[in-house]
Amino acid sequence: MLEKLIQKKDFIESIGDLRVPVVLYGMGDGAAKILHLFKNRGITCSGIFASDNFVRGQSFMGFKVETLSQIQNRLGDFTVVVAFASALPEVIDRVKDLSLKRRVFIPEINVAGDPLELFDRRYLTENIKALEELRGGLYDESSVAFFDKLTEYKYTADPCYLWDLDSKNVIDMLNGRNIITYCDLGAYDGDTVELVRSRHPELENVIAFEPSVRSYSKLEARMKMMGLKSFLALNCAAGSHDELTEISDGGRGASVENNHTVAGIKPKKLKKISQKTLDSATNNGAVHVDLIKYDVEGFEAEALKGSENTISCCRPDIVMSVYHRRDDLLDLYSQLKKRCPGGRFFLSKSKKSFPAWDVRLTVIQ
Repeated sequence: MLEKLIQKKDFIESIGDLRVPVVLYGMGDGAAKILHLFKNRGITCSGIFASDNFVRGQSFMGFKVETLSQIQNRLGDFTVVVAFASALPEVIDRVKDLSLKRRVFIPEINVAGDPLELFDRRYLTENIKALEELRGGLYDESSVAFFDKLTEYKYTADPCYLWDLDSKNVIDMLNGRNIITYCDLGAYDGDTVELVRSRHPELENVIAFEPSVRSYSKLEARMKMMGLKSFLALNCAAGSHDELTEISDGGRGASVENNHTVAGIKPKKLKKISQKTLDSATNNGAVHVDLIKYDVEGFEAEALKGSENTISCCRPDIVMSVYHRRDDLLDLYSQLKKRCPGGRFFLSKSKKSFPAWDVRLTVIQ
């Protein structure tokens, strides 16, 4: 399958061959990252537009922000690169409708890490063997079909593959599993804890990590109302070892900072916070764990390293986010294969969105 994919043009090659102007749809960090990428690859951006209700005569990174109709009147024919993310059905429908009328790309740019890293021809060529091994290691046909569409989307940035990606509730894949103790690394406000409890009334114990102060207060209040036998809510980041670290406390996106800076992205305020390992919370697996979910904004590899003893002792099922960095899918699969010998691997997406966020690699042991 990947040998056929590599015969196609990747996103940058397709943009470079266009004979019409390229414009961005959207403002914010995503647009700043794409403009940074365009500058690095020698691609000209001919304008930026936003939804009509967001246009108030403002400018963004030297561009006057226009409406779609203003862009149409000025340029006539053009290609659109979507520069923001959404899971709202009405916004998804708006972009789908736009893609029926014009050439639209929705590139997947790193949420964390270097925004210049792409799932492009070079990356695919260098990693084709490892990607084929991953594809062959998936347990069911649904996961393989998902992988095929996902890689086509990542490579081409063509949303037609993205719209075809099935979404499913990952927790429903664990029906029939006996989950007494659940660990949620990146618990947000407790929404997934509540979901697991609703599907698994036998759940008694929860260990939850959440670095954002605002989300943590909601998490703690929510867990108190669930009637659990015991719970441990930690206002800290999950990592590879116990230490103090710096995070940007921006709500759901609160994360350990990285060193990749892009002009136009406003620096986030940093604050010191504790980082702990899951192994320290479970006393190296002395507390038996049945299920672990990782969604820690691009630092899943570090959190996984800090869970080695727990995974070795307890052999829990694992739900791992693999969408924050370009290399997550391969790197985290490789690490999980070593830590979960004999595990069954599934690939899925938890909800409809663009770009392909909320992709999960699930291991059932």
